[in-house]
Order: sequence, then structure tokens, then C-alpha cells
Amino acid sequence: MNEEKIFSKISGVSAEDILNSISTGIYFVTHDRQILYWNKGAESITGFTENEIVGKKCFETPLKHLDDKGTNLCEGYCPLVEAMEKKKRVEKKVWVHTKSGNLKHIIVKAVPMYDKVGQLLGAVETFDDISLIDKMKDMNKRLKELSIRDPLTNLYNKREMYFHLKRAIAKSSRGSKMAVIFIDLNNFKKVNDICGHLEGDRIIKEFSRKIRMALREEDMLFRPRASRFGGDEFVIVLEVNRFMNKKNLTKRIEEIMKGFSIESCIGKINMAIGVTNVNTTDSIEKIFKRVDLAMYKSKKSGEAEFTD
Repeated sequence: MNEEKIFSKISGVSAEDILNSISTGIYFVTHDRQILYWNKGAESITGFTENEIVGKKCFETPLKHLDDKGTNLCEGYCPLVEAMEKKKRVEKKVWVHTKSGNLKHIIVKAVPMYDKVGQLLGAVETFDDISLIDKMKDMNKRLKELSIRDPLTNLYNKREMYFHLKRAIAKSSRGSKMAVIFIDLNNFKKVNDICGHLEGDRIIKEFSRKIRMALREEDMLFRPRASRFGGDEFVIVLEVNRFMNKKNLTKRIEEIMKGFSIESCIGKINMAIGVTNVNTTDSIEKIFKRVDLAMYKSKKSGEAEFTD
């Protein structure tokens, strides 16, 4: 179908009618940034009508485009100016003030416009509301966090810890010194049986908070990953200073965690701690067999126990 036939089918429909039927915001500015055109899509997105915008210079309007740092682009190097100066299409994500007083996230595309002899006339800017896309991204991020976090403590859950254990084995094979700590709260079942589950949850949350605080110790622990592995069981995977031997490692862990005891209705809740290094030939099953054995020795000795 040739061009003449196409336009014969839409005779009586003006270019303005077509532009106003588009949900995308569209406006045209002269080379000195005076707005000459403002379509219905722009009105719908911002709330500002054609009468409120057209005739003003873009930096005189209440639109006030901002970047992510809060810089007012209309008072400086906005996408329209950049497009005209660089003589090319410019695309950016910015924030725009709406008539209701809110900020709306939009993606703008600015293109310089020239006459038939190549003289700059101004620029056209199109923009679309991406607020819904932002919300979907935030929701997906939140859903991902929920899939890898324990809801009570916000530590990693058991499934995610298996992933970090696999990474620890891989890093060990590349020369990093990795260690696993297995922590069990002593007599925790009595807390639930005697004090109730609300008290049990309080202790678990308090203990998890102390773990997060303790793992800020940067002189020994690097990139630690802590998880709530079971009801009262916690697993920590960490990279260790390669010059620290098992005796010093165990001692340092005890120093960090010595203040971890928590008061409950049955008295102080202490913990058993098992520690093991990750070997290059390890599997997750081998690691847990060793660290679990060390943890049970700790229950008897009352001290952190290390096993190779």
C-alpha cells in the first residue's frame, strides 16, 4: 500500500489528533527552550494542561525535572539541552513534579529537530511514566529476599546457606581459607515448653541480632554469611585470615561470642559451637558431619570445639 492510499484512509485526522491519542508524553521546544507543543499524554502523566505549559520556557514551568541526586536539571544541563548541543538522541531516567505535588519517575527521550537546510529548530522530548515498572522491580526484589531469608530473623534460610556452602568449597579450591561455624542454643526446647513460643521467638531474634553485630569484626572474618539453619541452629560461612591457625580461630570466635548468652525464664541460654575448615575435597555432607561432631563436643566441654 503506497503512502497516498495510507493517508487517504485517515483523511480528516490531523497530526495533532494522532499525537494526542498517544499515551506517551510529547512536547516540542525551540532552540531557546520555549515550549510550543504539549500533547494529551503529557497532560495525563503530569496533570498540567496545554494552557499551563505552552508558551513558557521549560525551565520556567513547575515540571522541574530532577536526577536521582535531586539536582534540578531544568536549571542546568537537561536532556533537551544535551540533545541540541550534542546533536544526537539522548535518553535518561528522571523525576518530574506533577500538578498534585508528587514526584513521578519517567524515562525521557530527547531528539534535536532541524529545518530543511539543517538549521536547528529545537528539540522534541517524549516521556513515559515508569513508576509501575519501579514498583514491579521493588516487588521482585522483595520476593527474592523473602525466598532466601528466614522471616523471623532476616538471616539467610537453610536453602540459601547450601548455596553459600557450595561457594565456600569452590573458593577453598582456589586458595581461599574458608571456615564453617555451627551454633546450637542449649536448652532452647525448655524455653518453648515452659515460657511459650513468643518467648522462644524473642530469644531467637535477639540471638540473631547479636550474630549480625558480631560478624562486623573485620580483623578476623571476611564476607561472612549467617543463616538460621533450623529452629535453634545457626550456620555461619566465612573467609578467614589465611595466617590464622585453628587454635587462634577458635579462640577468636569464643571471644566474639562470649557475650551471646541471653536471659530467659529458665535462666541464661548459652550455646554450643562447632568449627571446621573447608577442604578442597569437601562435600556439604562431609562438612556437616565434622562440624556437627564438633558442636556436640562443645555441648559437653562448654567451649567452642574445632575439628579438621
